[in-house]
Amino acid sequence: MEKNTPFKLVSLLDYSDSQINHLQVLNAQGGMVFMMALKKGQKLDTHLAPENALVQILEGRVDFPVRGDQHIMKAGDAMLLEPGVEHAVVAVEDTKILLTKIK
Repeated sequence: MEKNTPFKLVSLLDYSDSQINHLQVLNAQGGMVFMMALKKGQKLDTHLAPENALVQILEGRVDFPVRGDQHIMKAGDAMLLEPGVEHAVVAVEDTKILLTKIK
C-alpha cells in the first residue's frame, strides 16, 4: 500500500476458510488501524477492548454482542467501544471489519 495514493480498502485483504485474516493498515504513536476478514461462521471469542476503538463494518454482516446485548451490524455500520468493554464477533456472512484503536 502506497502512501498519499488512493486505494481500495476492501481489496487489501482476502478471505480464508482456515483462519481470520488480518492486516495492519496503519500504526502510529497515537493508535493503529487494523482490518480483518472473517468468512461466514468464523468468530472472535469474547474479549475486552484494550483501548478506545471504532469498529466499522466495510462489507458483510456480523453478530456483535457487547456486554451481553446482541447487535447485528452490517456494511456501513459503526460502533464506538470504550476500554474494558466485553464484546465478541461472529460473522453471519463473509465480512470485512476496520478497527481503529486510539491510545
